[in-house]
This record gives sequence, structure tokens and C-alpha cells, in this order.
Amino acid sequence: MDIGGGRVGEFVTLEVAAVLGVSDPAASALVDDVAGLRSRHPLMWAAVQELKLEVWQARKVVRTCHELSLDAVLAVDRKLASGWGVLPVVEDLQETAQSDRRRRHRAGQGEGPGRPR
Repeated sequence: MDIGGGRVGEFVTLEVAAVLGVSDPAASALVDDVAGLRSRHPLMWAAVQELKLEVWQARKVVRTCHELSLDAVLAVDRKLASGWGVLPVVEDLQETAQSDRRRRHRAGQGEGPGRPR
């Protein structure tokens, strides 16, 4: 099954829900965030593994950047790398997302599968 930024086993979400004692939707959101973190935010993924960044902060950035192109996400990842542990201003990330959406729309890469709705 494809989620976020990668493929995971068909029953991973159910297994995560059972192990953590959370609902299926909560487990699905967690799995999606982790898949996006690992595949689209390599510097942030490393910071979480090294305990330099709280998981909740990483998940918030991943969700905010969900609609960004890979190039924009990697730029955000590099920009935030110097300040791990301090949650960035979400409005700045949302402005980046809006700018990226406008750029993709002008380039004819509007909505579609895996793109913003």
C-alpha cells in the first residue's frame, strides 16, 4: 500500500493501532506522517533518530509540508536543519506551500493523484 512517501505492508496500520492502543485513523495518520518524514525529509528524519528533534514537531512539519513538491520539501528540510528543536512558524511553511502550489499551477502541474486537492 502506498502512503505518504513510500510503500508499507497492507496491515501495518492495523498492527500499529493494536500495539499503540489507538484508533485505526490515528494509526493511519501516524504511519502516513512517518512515511512522509522518512522519504521526504531526510535531515529531519536523522534529527528525530538522533533525538535532536521531538517527534510531535517533526509530524507537524510533515503535515504542513504535505502538499509541497519534493524540491520545496527538501528546501524546507535544509532551512530548518540549523534550528532543530525549535518549532518553525507554521505560517512561514504555509506561505511556502502556497507559493509552491502557485508555481506548479503555472507550470501546468495542477491537481491530480498525489497532488493537493
